[in-house]
Amino acid sequence: MRLRRLIRDVPHEFPKRLKELRQRRGLSQKQLAMMCRLSQSAISNYENGTRALAIEVLNLARALDVSPLWLAEGRGPKTPPTYPQLAEPTASDASHWPFKSFSAEDINNLSERDKAIVEATLNGLLLALKNNKIE
Repeated sequence: MRLRRLIRDVPHEFPKRLKELRQRRGLSQKQLAMMCRLSQSAISNYENGTRALAIEVLNLARALDVSPLWLAEGRGPKTPPTYPQLAEPTASDASHWPFKSFSAEDINNLSERDKAIVEATLNGLLLALKNNKIE
């Protein structure tokens, strides 16, 4: 039941457009996922129509150099607005990661639900630290 609801929420042609653009650009699902800071399974789910569209469509459109509206709904010009091209993360990006006991990849491998829990926990902790409630 849930899968059918998700499939209904995805515009019919979005998965096809996404896959065709990715392949035309010569990108694997993993490469596109890295450029968009998503998991490979997220890209696969978008291409299969089993994942509902979300804010990630903006990053996907940037990485594929097309308009987000055209990618999501097939409307408007295909040409994107002007913005800088996204690139795959580099080793220097990893050097900015502030935590030693776990990596950004560890976070990215979590389920969406678990990522939300981690984010809410960190946001609450940061807010408390900023307000000097934790010493």
